[in-house]
Amino acid sequence: LLSRSIANWLLRRRQLSPFGACVNRRGGASAALLTDESAPERHSLDRHVGLLYRPEEADWQAVTRHFCRPELVRLFDTLGQRALMVRRPALEIGERLAGHAGDGRPCLRFVLYGRRGSGKSLQMGHVAAACRRRGWLLVTVHNAHLWMRHSRELHESAHRPGMFDTAGYGCIWLRHFYAMNQEILPGLRVTKELSWNAKESTPAGSSWKEVIDYALARPRYSCAAVQFLIDEIKLGSVPMPTLVCFEVANCLWWHRSGIKNDAIRRTPLQGEEPPWRADITAKQLTLLDAFKQLLDSDWNNGAAVMSVSPQGALFDRLREWMPRKLLGDEGFAYLDPFVPVYVEPYGPAEMSNMLNWYTESGWLTSEAAATDAGRAELAFLSDGNAGELLRIAGEWVTC
Repeated sequence: LLSRSIANWLLRRRQLSPFGACVNRRGGASAALLTDESAPERHSLDRHVGLLYRPEEADWQAVTRHFCRPELVRLFDTLGQRALMVRRPALEIGERLAGHAGDGRPCLRFVLYGRRGSGKSLQMGHVAAACRRRGWLLVTVHNAHLWMRHSRELHESAHRPGMFDTAGYGCIWLRHFYAMNQEILPGLRVTKELSWNAKESTPAGSSWKEVIDYALARPRYSCAAVQFLIDEIKLGSVPMPTLVCFEVANCLWWHRSGIKNDAIRRTPLQGEEPPWRADITAKQLTLLDAFKQLLDSDWNNGAAVMSVSPQGALFDRLREWMPRKLLGDEGFAYLDPFVPVYVEPYGPAEMSNMLNWYTESGWLTSEAAATDAGRAELAFLSDGNAGELLRIAGEWVTC
């Protein structure tokens, strides 16, 4: 950790410091280092790593808040201000994507990994906000692992025999997709006729907004609408690059779930009493299978950024955090080749700056946290983990 003397020297000589241009809300050793650059696509590895930035309201409402943990969103609402840290994993992915757009090569895939609470989702949100400002089409999926635990209007699919639609989750995702891309969706057109049933269809040339409105008015076809839109992306009919963000992607290769189907019977186990209801796997849910197709590399002009986490692991892998263990043989083979990106714990400078902001904003009020010994204890207890630091800092009350 930086001592008080080193921190004071950095504040006095910030024009020569590796943090680059920054602004300070308060003087003294506890002043957090913030960059005056709020546009995520302009952050660079040589000037902004370790700094805090304030996301613009439009970026926050449309993209970034969906990648934040609920307790972090509540913290920002309580404090009345927001500050996120610029970190190396997001900038490295962003630089690679800036040179990949429009080159016609197959989908480039990144897998973010690290211990739970390390900030994988926030890094993905930083990349998504930067791509949105560059004019990319965003396809983001959050909390898909919960879809495997709770059914939402489950029924057999009319378009894919033997599979099941979750109409409620399909409608939720379509509303989210429209809110995130509402500026560009009216200009996108479907290239083929979409047949919903024997009597109703959407002609070729209709806008994507019409497809979404039809599915929201008739929730039974929401999962089919998602599949139609994904088919259009893979066909290359979208003029701009597409970024796919999938949190907890390892849930796509679950071999069982908490969703039961009385229509499917299985061989009973020894000594088991009926009914013998079979689990519905991820392969049988049309919504998850549709997004899984976007994680393949058989389409161009786009990229996929995924994360793997114990949140989406089966019970025998809850303590794992490496991609190979969480994805399993089938998932790892499906995504290979991909670029693994490790989200490491906070370094000394990042930890010091984060503690400065917690103190300055009033979230960390204990006098002990202002001492070197107190900060060393916070760093030790959290082990540099962003989620643990947030939790522990809230428990350090004034004493």
